[in-house]
Amino acid sequence: MRLTGILAVAAAIAMPAAVQAEAIPQNIVGEYVDACVSSCASNDNGRDCSEFCGCVGDRMSEQWSKEDYDRYSTAYAANPDDAEVRGKVDGLVQQCAGAL
Repeated sequence: MRLTGILAVAAAIAMPAAVQAEAIPQNIVGEYVDACVSSCASNDNGRDCSEFCGCVGDRMSEQWSKEDYDRYSTAYAANPDDAEVRGKVDGLVQQCAGAL
């Protein structure tokens, strides 16, 4: 095995699992942001919906893997009141509400 192969294997072993996890595809994040903006705008809560929803989408991309997104989406579809999912989403929302 050449040195580059050895270094690649060593780097893969040393990387945290989150780095190796598959990212949420940008089109999925975009769809989430679009749905968020529509929902937010219909509530007329005085918030800049595009900025707020974009922030939540960015945090989701940074903090969740594709596997996380799939798991939470499936759980939400089965039960919108799922405590784990609500806690995860509320955490993202709170980060953005405090930042804006």
